[in-house]
Amino acid sequence: MKLSPLTPLVTVTFVIILTAGAVDRARASAATLSGIVAHRAVYDVELLESSDRSGIRAMNGRIVYEINGSVCEGFAVSFRFVTRIETGRKSYVTDQRTTTYEDSAGKKLRFVTRSYVNDQFEREVRGNATRTDEGTNVNLTKPESRTIKLGKAIFMTEHLGLVIEKAENGETFFAADVFDGSDSGDELMATTTIIGKKSTFDPVEKSVGTALLEGKTTWPVSISYFSLNEKQRGESLPVYQVSFDLFKNGISGNLKMIYKDYSLKAKLNSVELLPMSSCEK
Repeated sequence: MKLSPLTPLVTVTFVIILTAGAVDRARASAATLSGIVAHRAVYDVELLESSDRSGIRAMNGRIVYEINGSVCEGFAVSFRFVTRIETGRKSYVTDQRTTTYEDSAGKKLRFVTRSYVNDQFEREVRGNATRTDEGTNVNLTKPESRTIKLGKAIFMTEHLGLVIEKAENGETFFAADVFDGSDSGDELMATTTIIGKKSTFDPVEKSVGTALLEGKTTWPVSISYFSLNEKQRGESLPVYQVSFDLFKNGISGNLKMIYKDYSLKAKLNSVELLPMSSCEK
């Protein structure tokens, strides 16, 4: 997947300057969230390009993404990203394992991320976050106990639901501050989302997994993530960008991830639908 040709980096940067601080605090509807299907998606990762400064000569790996739950019970997400990286001097394997649980009201989030290098444990970030009328309260328990008060934000499943909702309504731009507990678990990210023209998915290379998506409605989506700390200092370049084909049921097609010194592509290898939790008591 590639970024929409209508939204190059300079355009996204210009928009964020004009809309600095803009946050859409609307809730995704229950109907939209109930349309997100429980599934497991596997992506094969390859290096697209890298700068000399990155030191990266080759990179490949795999992403496994799984979401379970329902609009009634909340959503549990597990994400594992394993990469083999080769530089001029050495080769090593990184392994990031993240699990989150977002309650049905979109008010509470539990998160834990464990990182490994060459099968050796590196660090763990664990905590929970609560949205209030005043902002986002974060309680970290690892690597050390800390309490952080951040600004108003939404969590990631809520964000996904809002992007789907806006795509269905024909909207092309969406700005929101989000919190997902990533990195050190102590910072919000400002996001800008560009939504392209709706189409029907027709996979060029069909597989058992992608056959489930054939004929489904999809939109090309590009999301830029900005550090709020940097934005407050007047800087406007994104920390990273992700583009993908988004389906109405919450499944993402092929990914492209753009970082400062390198970029990756992640081809959708397979999709497996999982049993859905029922809202019936």
